[in-house]
Amino acid sequence: MSDVKVVFVINGKEVTASMSEYESVLEAALKAKIGPPYSCLEGVCGSCSAVLEDGEVDSIEGRVNTESRDRTFKTCMAQPKSKFLRVNYDKANT
Repeated sequence: MSDVKVVFVINGKEVTASMSEYESVLEAALKAKIGPPYSCLEGVCGSCSAVLEDGEVDSIEGRVNTESRDRTFKTCMAQPKSKFLRVNYDKANT
């Protein structure tokens, strides 16, 4: 798998970016300069949580995809497992 397309939803806006399969979703959000919420960077505090609306990630919570009952995941500890992700910060932090 090469570059991954990711759509971030934050503060009511959509931002499209690309990321490597080796970086975390949070790293991609920081590179895209969307101002994602985060604190510890270690998967402990949960402030970087988002809802996966499309795609698949491998995270500290296990594999999360559109079939998962709970699609909330910690973006600092999640890498993409599909070529496209739609990540909604607004839904997780309301």
